[in-house]
Amino acid sequence: MAALRRVIVVATVSRGDPLRAAVNSAGMAPDVAEVERALLALTPEDRAEVIHRGLLSLDLESGADVDPAAVEGAWRDEIGNRVDEILNGKVELVDADEHYARLRASLTPPNS
Repeated sequence: MAALRRVIVVATVSRGDPLRAAVNSAGMAPDVAEVERALLALTPEDRAEVIHRGLLSLDLESGADVDPAAVEGAWRDEIGNRVDEILNGKVELVDADEHYARLRASLTPPNS
């Protein structure tokens, strides 16, 4: 998070006419464009953390009574269950190309 703040400060201080022109042509408010630029300058791990926190904030703003720790715990449980199913042979792992071929076949009408 500190990295994002640093990038925002640098972007704010160093922005010039080209950035303003790009912001205006993109139709975004300068602050949104600066945040996007700062976000994209972060490492993938930091971007993921910022995006994760942003998504959690949407849940909180929606009025939903959501405990972020409970959501995180539920996802960890789900991931653990899926890993257990794989390791115990309860599910079949399928290559992505094979999966999409099966999906296409299941969506194709029988008379095609």
